[in-house]
Amino acid sequence: MRHEDAGTSTRVAAFFDMDQTVVAANTAAIYIEDMRRRGELRKRDLIELWGVLFGYKLALIDMTSVMERVFRGLAGTSEAALAERCQTLFDAKIVHLVSPAARLAIDDHRRRGDVVVLLTAQTPYLARPLARTVGIEHVLCTELQTRDGLFTGAVKGEVCYGSGKTRIARAWSERNGVSIQSSYFYTDSYSDLPMLEVVGHPRAANPDLRLGWHARSRGWKVLQFGSGEA
Repeated sequence: MRHEDAGTSTRVAAFFDMDQTVVAANTAAIYIEDMRRRGELRKRDLIELWGVLFGYKLALIDMTSVMERVFRGLAGTSEAALAERCQTLFDAKIVHLVSPAARLAIDDHRRRGDVVVLLTAQTPYLARPLARTVGIEHVLCTELQTRDGLFTGAVKGEVCYGSGKTRIARAWSERNGVSIQSSYFYTDSYSDLPMLEVVGHPRAANPDLRLGWHARSRGWKVLQFGSGEA
């Protein structure tokens, strides 16, 4: 959809978070379980990672620093191998968890002419398979640096989380003629509050306890997308 403002035409976007919003699960937890099944994690590593996920859910930890530390551990590994592994994992464990209600919301925005964007802290290796599955053209996520096909261990730009997610969305909107103040954002997480505060149409979808309380106190729409296919 386009809005005319002082002789200029600006587009409206619908930004969708990934985990617990479009996908009725935490995809990082699914990846961790896959690592455990393959014997790639020590018990100590597993306990630490589950603690991180719990802290993330409650927005109690500096998730950006945690993610940067995790990505440093990828230094020297193959991007192509990770992309293949994530596609296989997506096909086996994630695709059936896509919420039908989220699909309907995505399709509704597309019919209205809005630009639909997947906005997630995930890396492209799980985000892009999801975007292809639900027909989302634009993906804003945490990009990783590579050299000669191998990860350097560094993030390209910044982690797409918290305030960083908002900065990434703002910059993309400016480049693409999108009015972020007229746009929508669907998310489950209180950690996405900075982005919810800047869009004109915040949507708390499957909200965690803190976001649910905050959304209701602000009069924001609260949605239940439900689970994926059985």
